[in-house]
Amino acid sequence: MPDDPRRSIVIPMFNEANRIAASLARIASDAALTPGLELVLVDDGSTDATVAVARQALETSGLSGVVVKRDHEGKGAAVAAGTALARGGVVGFVDADLSTDVDAISAVFDAVEHAGVDIAIASRRLPDSTIARPQPRHRELAGRSFNLVLRALGLTTRSDTQCGCKAFTAEAVEITVSGVTATGFCFDVEVLLRADRADLTVVEVPVAWRHADESSVRLLGDAPSVVRELYRLRRRYR
Repeated sequence: MPDDPRRSIVIPMFNEANRIAASLARIASDAALTPGLELVLVDDGSTDATVAVARQALETSGLSGVVVKRDHEGKGAAVAAGTALARGGVVGFVDADLSTDVDAISAVFDAVEHAGVDIAIASRRLPDSTIARPQPRHRELAGRSFNLVLRALGLTTRSDTQCGCKAFTAEAVEITVSGVTATGFCFDVEVLLRADRADLTVVEVPVAWRHADESSVRLLGDAPSVVRELYRLRRRYR
């Protein structure tokens, strides 16, 4: 691994054996993203061969990084564990399916490094964003409904809290991610609430995005627990 990495990317993984190698190959192919890059791959209690495949893919790709294995606690817990190990001056996290285009990953890092912001988040809802492969209609409606609920509860003013691509200064990670208590779907919401409470500068960045099959997100099925978590966040932060 780089002795003094410039950038760190945390990738939470849960049963990603079928696609993590392809995702790492896409990251390795981006010459603008990889110099001084370390990867922290956090396995969230997978029951398939994710860990073995990820370790082999790291070696094959030539990327520098580690694979950390944990019990199943949720994406948020996996990201928090990974950022605690990250050593880069700018720390980001992305979804293992890499629905976010690699250029957009570079863009959120560039925004933090060169635009003087504390946090940059990819957004699918900006005018300059492009959706190469839309989600199924029911998932699109669920996502938009979720954002409307967040706004109604006073938990966000942003167009897209859930896009799986965000970058932070090392200081902003310590302020936001390290103190998060939500371990599942509401993780991103709490991270941004903590950023607002600390008066950090957050910018939304347009993204090129495509829906990936086999997503582990089950917003409709998890709706009761998500609603309970949102009201807990509202009590805590508002």
